Amino acid sequence: MNTILEDIIKERKGMYCHALEAHTLEEIKETLEELFFEFSNQYPLEEIRDFLKTMSIYHLEDYSLSDEENARRDKEIWQFNFHTFINNLEA
Repeated sequence: MNTILEDIIKERKGMYCHALEAHTLEEIKETLEELFFEFSNQYPLEEIRDFLKTMSIYHLEDYSLSDEENARRDKEIWQFNFHTFINNLEA
């Protein structure tokens, strides 16, 4: 298991779900960047990448939007290349 994941689970006494939920792709990108930089002083780069790449990603519908707009956002999230994005955070 990933060191970061182990540390978080231990710190939270098992109360942790390794997932990210967001309404938009931009929210996901911002959160991934924040997590990356938050851990950058404490963990090696490969541990951070592994932690982020193993996170489950879920689209949350925005009920103020049309079904078509929510479907577009969902598709945008699922088509996004998370591995490339995460690999480029260090660059």
